[in-house]
Amino acid sequence: MIHILIDVHNYLHSIPRYRKALSKNYGQALLELLHDLVEYQDWTQNHLILVLDGRAQENVQNLKGVDILFSGPDKTADCLIEKWVVQHPHKNGILVITSDFAIQRAALAEGGRFMSPEEFDRRIQCELEEEKPKDFTF
Repeated sequence: MIHILIDVHNYLHSIPRYRKALSKNYGQALLELLHDLVEYQDWTQNHLILVLDGRAQENVQNLKGVDILFSGPDKTADCLIEKWVVQHPHKNGILVITSDFAIQRAALAEGGRFMSPEEFDRRIQCELEEEKPKDFTF
């Protein structure tokens, strides 16, 4: 199983259809992204972890099998992603989705992998259009 950590803020600002929705309503853009990612996870059975800034305290919520991590008031989503990668025992099964260079370097330094939001989004769209899951390779 691949654990895919997604830097949500970075993702929303990187993909044109979400960026367009963001200009109107952040909540709506986030719901559209969640819908797409839940559908993708259903097809692939990969473990998706969405990481966001905010909330009164650091916590984890789950929406239809997708984990949503909130950083809490004293940390950033970036710090939470780096912490998760450092603490996870199976580094070669981690894929971080971000265009943030510092997070990319941190993932590589720990033995994980990274992919840009644009590339990941292209893969998701191809897999969903073909209506069949594929083994995720990176």
